[in-house]
Order: sequence, then C-alpha cells, then structure tokens
Amino acid sequence: MRTVENALPWALTHVDLLSERYGGQAIDCNDEFFAEANNLIKRADPIFIENKYTDRGKWMDGWETRRRRKAGHDWCVLRLGLAGVISAVDINTTFFRGNAPAQASIECCYIEGIPDEKTQWTEILEISDIDPDSHNFFEFDCAVPCNYIRLHIYPDGGIARLRVYGQPLVNWSLLLPNELIDLAASVNGGRALACSDMFFSPMNNIIAPGRGINMGDGWETKRRRGEGNDWLISKLACPGPIKRVIIDTYHFKGNYPDTFDLLATATDRDDITAEDIQWTQIIARRALQPHTEHLFQEEILERRTEFTHVKLNIYPDGGVSRMRIFGYPRVNNQLLLDDINTLPPDIVEEALRQCCAATRWVKLITEGRPYASIEDIMQAADQYWQSMQERDLLEAFSAHPQIGNIETLRAKFANTKTLAAGEQASVKEADESVLQALASN
Repeated sequence: MRTVENALPWALTHVDLLSERYGGQAIDCNDEFFAEANNLIKRADPIFIENKYTDRGKWMDGWETRRRRKAGHDWCVLRLGLAGVISAVDINTTFFRGNAPAQASIECCYIEGIPDEKTQWTEILEISDIDPDSHNFFEFDCAVPCNYIRLHIYPDGGIARLRVYGQPLVNWSLLLPNELIDLAASVNGGRALACSDMFFSPMNNIIAPGRGINMGDGWETKRRRGEGNDWLISKLACPGPIKRVIIDTYHFKGNYPDTFDLLATATDRDDITAEDIQWTQIIARRALQPHTEHLFQEEILERRTEFTHVKLNIYPDGGVSRMRIFGYPRVNNQLLLDDINTLPPDIVEEALRQCCAATRWVKLITEGRPYASIEDIMQAADQYWQSMQERDLLEAFSAHPQIGNIETLRAKFANTKTLAAGEQASVKEADESVLQALASN
C-alpha cells in the first residue's frame, strides 16, 4: 500500500467502480444517524450549507454516524457498480473537520448474491490514519477481483465520498458471434489517457455510459486563441478492428467543434503522446453539427487492422459529449465472421491451421468465402472434413500433440498449443501412472 498526495490523475484516467453512474450502492451499515451511507457514491463533489439542519442535527453531505459511547467501530457494505480489480481508493472527508474518523480500513469480496455473516472478506487497505477535511488517497497492488467492499471507520464519524478506482472485469465469453461492442467504453475497460485541455469538464466523461445529461457531462476545452487544435487519446478496452464510430455533440449547441478527425494506433508503449507514435487515419476530417449524434461507418478508412488506442482531434476547440468506438474485441486471437470473409487468404489460413493443420481442409474453407454466418462456416467445416482422405487425416493428426505428451505440446506444436493446452488441461493434473497409460494407448 502507498499513500499518494494527489488523487487527480487516477480520477481522470481510471474508472470509479463504485460510482452511482455505474450503479454503485450502499446496501448495509451499522449506523447512519446523521447522514445516509448512499451519499458516499454521489458523483457530485460534496457541498456544505452553513445553516442547514435536520431534526437530528447538522446536515452533512456524506455518511455520518452518531458519537460512539461503547467499544467497537462503525462500518458500511457497498456494492460496486462495476465488478473489477481495485487499484486505488480515495477516502474523502471534505467538510468533516471536527467529526471525521481517526482511521479507516477496507475489505473486499467477490460473491453471488449479497454478503452475509458467512462471507469471507479480503483486506485490501489495512487500518490507516486519515485526515479530516481532506482527500485520503491510497494506492496499492491488488489482484483480487471483487464486487463488494466493506468500509470500516474507527471509531465513528463522517466521510463525504468514497472513490474506488480500478479496472472493470468483462466476461468476453458472453459475447455473441460477430457482436460489435464499444471498445472505448469505460464499462468495458476503456480509458481516457491524455488530452490537450479539459478546462470545463474532464476527459473521461467522453467514454461514460449513456448520453450526456447536460453540457457538463462531456469533454469541453477552453476557447482556443492561438494556432493548433485540441485532442484526446483513449486506450481501448482490448485490441480490435474499428467498424463504426459515433461522435455525439449532445447539449453542445454554441460550443461544438467545427470539424474533427479520428486516428488510431497499435502499441504497447506507455508514452502514448510521444512524437514518434505512428497514427493511422480512421476518419478523415469532417464537419460536425451542434447537439447531434453523428454516426460514421462507410467513412472508416481502415477496417482490418487491430488498434489499441484512438486519438480524437477537434478543430479548433469545443465540446464533445460522447465518443463510441465499435469493433470486434480480440480475445485469444479469435477470428470473427467479418475477418474470415475479408482478410487476406494467408492470414485466414494461418488462423485456421490453429484449429486443424490439414492443408486441403484449410484451403477449402478459405476458398469457400464469403460466408453468411458463423453457422455456415461451421457447416462447411464439417462438410469439408467428411471429404478428407487418409493423407489429410494423417497430416492433421501429426500436427496435434499426443495425449499425455506435454513436452511435445510445449516444444514441437506451437501452432496448436493454445487449443491443445485447453483440451489437455485435465491431463496435466494426472499422476505419472495415468500419463503412462494414456501414452501407451
């Protein structure tokens, strides 16, 4: 665990998994006498109203418990709006000057249903001192996925906001064949990394869910008085080809950009703003309209390359509510229908060899393009396999590791190692006698 002075970079470039924007919720607490626990997840910064009181005492914009007169401490259980892996937390005690807790700790869990007395919790933030009227920011290495957290305060008091920054968990296996998703969306793990300016509103709004609720719920730059233009770089949730783009200027009526263009790159570099990063033009410079959702599909110039980042240029300045980058997520190098139909034959053939190394089978499927659906491809694959002769079968089998021969899997047949490793996962766990029996057969 590391304490950090400035939480701002995390707030701008990472998803607050607990935010009410994503459906975060306080589901249980032992006390909320002065102020409700659900205030912890509000998107808006906390406020203070000087002479506002309730019948229980001073109104406070946060979660506040009564003064504890017995041993113990107070706690609150919260459900994350997005399940994920937590990287940092901000325990914000703004305006809690004489009534903040002295210390706090946080636990997490990942379960189906709602936590109860049998739930096993993992501590991710040990008991730590926190300051009143401050952002108390803690950064740590945590590889534990979770969908619930439990906040402990010692012994009592008030906290204005709790921010939980991390990487959302996405179950890519639930996608339908050939399903387009928004690769830039924060809910899928996309992140806004850098921009030229965000004077009026933060850059991460541009990849938030839904349409903007007002002009402040977008990305807006100051009025540019010199040469040049404003820009924003976003990292995609995972690599993929770009098939459809939406640029939405909703609510921006007198301050929308005049024109824009869109670039993309594929890189694993961290210095994404470096001058030598090579960008590919995805959409040529085009005019924008006020208060309008613009959809671009036929205008996309490069449809086949898999990209990891996009760069939105706006000219000269202004505001954009949302940017959607729809594409096919690349998970385990899976080929999708559009790729099978459009990619060069050598690329398709190489991918098909990972399924079956019979050259004639691979050639027949490739020459049979285009296919109307994934089901048509599967039917063709079965049909062509039935026509294979003995030499084709031997070619396919010779390129497949022998059951139980893990060393062959690792050393010789690299082209089928991913699929075969999955097939033989149970074999790897077998004892020596079982492996010997399998090998002898």
